[in-house]
Amino acid sequence: MSTAPGDPEGTVGPEDRPVKPNTVAFIGFILACLSAVLLVLLLWFVGQLPDDIESFQQRFNEDTLAQLRLLILGCSIAVLTLVAFVLSVAGLFMPQRSRLLAGIGTIMSFLILSGVFGVLLTGALMNSAPTVDGSATEPAEGEILNEAP
Repeated sequence: MSTAPGDPEGTVGPEDRPVKPNTVAFIGFILACLSAVLLVLLLWFVGQLPDDIESFQQRFNEDTLAQLRLLILGCSIAVLTLVAFVLSVAGLFMPQRSRLLAGIGTIMSFLILSGVFGVLLTGALMNSAPTVDGSATEPAEGEILNEAP
């Protein structure tokens, strides 16, 4: 093989170089899949909770193990998804590496993060929504509302 500057067979361009496996993106993809599985498990746990509010509050106040389980699962999902997102985005910018798993991991992580933050934002907006009388919070039990004559 000749390496003369004018010889097209002797030059190796960027497209001719072998693509190396992207380990960072692979780990990000695996973590995104794991957080998706944990999210399904969290939704299954939430589906096991009672539907009416009184029995839900009674069971949730009595069952601290359920609270702890949901809290640990939710925090695990958040941390895994953030790490997966960072690793997948980093895998997108690595030169001469495959970007397929990095793209899939980035999309999965972004969808999970946007869903979680969307639910949090919706819950925050619902809790701060004004009531019928215009106040931002419900009156305490036994408190008398000042109504205009």
